[in-house]
Amino acid sequence: MLLITLILVLILERYLQIGTALYRFNWFASYRHKLQHHGEKWSIWQGIGAVLLILVPLLVLLWLLQWMLSGVWYGFLDFLLGVLVLLYCLGPQNLRAQLSDYFEAWEREDAEAAYLYAQRFFECEMPRNATELQRAVTEAVVWQASPRLFGVIFWFMVLGPVGALLYRGTVLLSHSAVETEKDTGLLEAAITLQKILDWIPVRLLSLAYVLTGQFVESFQAWRKYALDFKASSRDILVDCGLKALAVAPQSSVKENYDALDLIVRAMVVWLLVLAILTLGGLVG
Repeated sequence: MLLITLILVLILERYLQIGTALYRFNWFASYRHKLQHHGEKWSIWQGIGAVLLILVPLLVLLWLLQWMLSGVWYGFLDFLLGVLVLLYCLGPQNLRAQLSDYFEAWEREDAEAAYLYAQRFFECEMPRNATELQRAVTEAVVWQASPRLFGVIFWFMVLGPVGALLYRGTVLLSHSAVETEKDTGLLEAAITLQKILDWIPVRLLSLAYVLTGQFVESFQAWRKYALDFKASSRDILVDCGLKALAVAPQSSVKENYDALDLIVRAMVVWLLVLAILTLGGLVG
């Protein structure tokens, strides 16, 4: 059932773009601010305590809903809940679809528009130089695949819908807590929790890059990071991803397309492993 859920969600997210209509996380910032307004009066509202006060109520509510739906209509409602929650937690949008305007700008040879689209897409300052911009987009794609897609999927496979919401909520906290300086403790705790949640999926994703790309150099890089607890998720994925792509010193738009194809191949590897585990009766 887990494999069927993942395949169905990926089809909906990739080809039918249904997931885009479900991305409604604007409520999360308001929810956090309301809790913060009341929680700041409590001594527990510090660091990990604040993170738990924000996330645990949502996770408990989802778990209760899943428990109530369990076994109803031969498990169909439980299956449907899993599909909706996973689809809701992916993204915020499909990487390939969201970069379509960027690619169209390069087809028109409009470097300025490509720069603006890339900056809007990744919500950060991007280099204006064409070759530097193309390399920055490649790096961002192989890195963003983890918090947008693979991290959510991994924790869904481990903990079900609760795991997917836990991961997405942690990522949202690590980003939204930057808004105010007094959220420093919350920000640090959220970032630490995300690093913990990312540790296994980031290494599995980078290994999938290795297995589906240029093997020798990328595997050497992966071995260096495999048990490195200090390396950042971004450094691991970018280093392994670029070596798996065997990028040339002079970047091009082609390597941006290649990066997206690498993510697809990595997902195929994950699904194949899950299929083997399912046939072996190790997962449901």
